[in-house]
Amino acid sequence: MVIDSHVHLYSAENNEDLRWMSPDLSIAGEHGLAAYKKAAGKEFTGLVFLEVDVKADSDNWDLAVKEYAYVVDEFENDKDLTYKKIVPWIPLASSRMEEFLQQLVESRGQALYDKYVSGFRYLFQDKPSGTMKNPTIVANLNKLAGQKRYTFDIGIDIHSYGVWEYQECLELLEKVDAGLVWVFNHLGKPDFESAEKFAQWNDYVDKMAAVLSAKKATSYMKISGGFSEIPRHITDVQAIAALIKPYVDKSLAVWGKENLIFGSDWPVCVLNGGSIEKWLQILDILGLDAAVFDRNVCGCYGSVSGCC
Repeated sequence: MVIDSHVHLYSAENNEDLRWMSPDLSIAGEHGLAAYKKAAGKEFTGLVFLEVDVKADSDNWDLAVKEYAYVVDEFENDKDLTYKKIVPWIPLASSRMEEFLQQLVESRGQALYDKYVSGFRYLFQDKPSGTMKNPTIVANLNKLAGQKRYTFDIGIDIHSYGVWEYQECLELLEKVDAGLVWVFNHLGKPDFESAEKFAQWNDYVDKMAAVLSAKKATSYMKISGGFSEIPRHITDVQAIAALIKPYVDKSLAVWGKENLIFGSDWPVCVLNGGSIEKWLQILDILGLDAAVFDRNVCGCYGSVSGCC
């Protein structure tokens, strides 16, 4: 049994809604649940949908509500997968965040919202310096922390944007209450070839984990998104496993085997010569505990009757 904690779904019609999509990309077109199940194979019994960076902002979120409704419909029409959860986008910088949440509820009803929504994601990685210091963002995260048990998938990137994102993330963690479950996407998007950035990554991982531990906040590291950061000339699975091993080993030392979770990052993973199968081969070489691929995902995003 494998539960995939990081999957993006979108229809051919929705391509134009995506901020990053281009018609010449190999992953343009239809990438709905049927296509995912074909790519994943029968051993996959569930998934967590992660928002796909639609063209939404603090004042206009219609496309984010549309995306959520599309995924709910895909999930409701599916009879095969036993575990299905949704992590929508959220307008963290908006004073009207609660209005957005209500629109999600109204789009497909309270029952389906409660059934599928585990938490939210917001990509800080492409935002200007100072974004994580925004008082409205801090206040909104604390509102989420004070409600039901929400997860928050955070996107930060030391590889493309620099160590300042980690410093601002550390400051943000210090300001948010313990009720929120933090999920660090894609190993924090490290630079796998830079010894200097590994040292910085290593240092900030310790600092961020210490802050969360001190306030008894729950957090997870997601072993995902590697193909986007791995140099294109490295294609052999053994070589890739050796390259990412220090990061996985450090994550294991900091979070423990109970708080690491597997994610494929499908279909983005195929852009740099990757695939779900290849990522599984790499992680198998690293000998990760079986719980990383199922039980830990349930522990992070919430259990489902008859599954975990």
